[in-house]
Amino acid sequence: MTITKRQHYVPRFYLRHFTNPDGMLHAYRRDTDNYFLSAPEGVCTEKHLYEVRRLGFDEESSSPEFLHNYIENQLACAESRLAPLYEQLISCCDNHEFKAESFHEGRLAACILAANLIVRHPRFLEGDRLGASELTKTFLDTNRLTDQELWMLEQIGIRDDLDIVSEIAIMQTLLFSGHPDVPFTRIYNAFADKKVTIIQAPVGMSFVTTSMPLDLIGIDENAYDFQIAYMPLSSKYAVLFSSDEHVALFDKASLEEAAQFNTALLANSFWDTAMAQAKGSLEIAVRRHKNLGETQ
Repeated sequence: MTITKRQHYVPRFYLRHFTNPDGMLHAYRRDTDNYFLSAPEGVCTEKHLYEVRRLGFDEESSSPEFLHNYIENQLACAESRLAPLYEQLISCCDNHEFKAESFHEGRLAACILAANLIVRHPRFLEGDRLGASELTKTFLDTNRLTDQELWMLEQIGIRDDLDIVSEIAIMQTLLFSGHPDVPFTRIYNAFADKKVTIIQAPVGMSFVTTSMPLDLIGIDENAYDFQIAYMPLSSKYAVLFSSDEHVALFDKASLEEAAQFNTALLANSFWDTAMAQAKGSLEIAVRRHKNLGETQ
């Protein structure tokens, strides 16, 4: 099976809403302090992010040894179902159809995307994957594998490395389980329960996004709920999720307000790449972010 080497943790269908007419993103890397142009395929990726890195995994030959592209293919299928609903949301914003059923469906798609972006981010995903050894131990303390199961594990070469199965199970649960107690479902419900305000960018300033395009305020102690969240939807639209029952469905941002939203997004410590349709908007956000850091 062909193995996808560069695996995305921010979907390309989302990033395409921030490209310029040539289909390119103006981007900025925080670690190198460098601006560059990139297609959506070239950013927010990590080499073999969703492949199990045990049992002879060889980065040089790009040949993981277990369930090649298993998680990557499932994510691709999920994104193919989500993308049309997200396009529907953007279309509703363009047409100011904020009470139609199509808008409601698109809003829930944005909630799914927000929860997905959190649980599949490399820093969060890696922390959960590190629990594979403990999960294996807990299972074997209370369960005995049958001779047939041991034979099957022997045939695929992982009888002595059951952590590999636990790691796949962890990713499968984190990313695709609909169980009410898993992080994805709890985060999704927190977003879905909020009221939304669609914010339109002003002429002369586009919305900036990042490799972690969420700014959450008032996070609870379990990090599954919040008071307010900001998320750019495209270069033209953003959404505020709020617990306030009386928020407006739509608002237009001034130049200063749009710049403040962009700067606030960069205050999030989990991004490494910022992107925008317009380089000027990106440069303003980065400059203000740096100035804010110098004054703190």
